[in-house]
Amino acid sequence: MSEADEFLDDLVESWVEVYKKSATTVFLLRIISKEEELSTAQILTRLSEVSGWSFTERGLYRTLQRLVSNYLLAVDTRPGVRSGLKRKVFTVTDFGRAYLARIEAEYRK
Repeated sequence: MSEADEFLDDLVESWVEVYKKSATTVFLLRIISKEEELSTAQILTRLSEVSGWSFTERGLYRTLQRLVSNYLLAVDTRPGVRSGLKRKVFTVTDFGRAYLARIEAEYRK
């Protein structure tokens, strides 16, 4: 493989990673706002269905925490339906809805 091909592969790979992170935020906001509230396990399933990408629970949890820290998502703890164990449930904040609306408006231009 030539040096130019290697450089091109590196560029494409880094673009895919940046795109995946940015797209994941949009996917998450859309998925959660559509369902109104979802647990981490439900989000993981829906996100994989929508995007076709695989995610680890740990990686997804870090992304969700980043969105909570940026006030795009809110998190609440509730007892699970079957087990009664506490589960985190995520909802999109008003700020998150405004952010998503602006992203979608920019995309439509």
